[in-house]
Amino acid sequence: MPGGRRRAVGKTSDSAGVWRGPVCFALVQPEFAMAIVAVYQFRAKFRSSTDSPDVPPKVGLSRSGLLVLRQDADVRSDADAVAACLRHGAFDAVIHAYGVIEPAKLQLPQNRDFVPLYEAALAEGSALSYDPNSAPPEETPHVTQAGFRPDDRR
Repeated sequence: MPGGRRRAVGKTSDSAGVWRGPVCFALVQPEFAMAIVAVYQFRAKFRSSTDSPDVPPKVGLSRSGLLVLRQDADVRSDADAVAACLRHGAFDAVIHAYGVIEPAKLQLPQNRDFVPLYEAALAEGSALSYDPNSAPPEETPHVTQAGFRPDDRR
């Protein structure tokens, strides 16, 4: 405005142009960022005195498993995964694969068995599941069948 008085936008003496209300920075503060849940495939030795699907395998037996780990960022961290395996009784863990779980995919019917692990990881930080049938050949006892004879027919 030539020759006239200009109005300063944002000037604190005049309330026009100044936002006077609470300001929230929750979307940029790291403590409010949504945690991701990653899954690590591993093989480890377990230390337990029983062998059932609900508890780790007997002492010294190795099994393959999945570790579901809550993380702040989508970054593979084998050290954090191995430490979480230790807390669950899996020792000498070797991490084979890493991936991030997409929460929307948990709604698919083929993923419904994975939901409890996901929820446990969100609540407690990590969850572990192992395959009881993943023993390596050196740990699998030889099965002998009584009365088994090789087929001599040719």
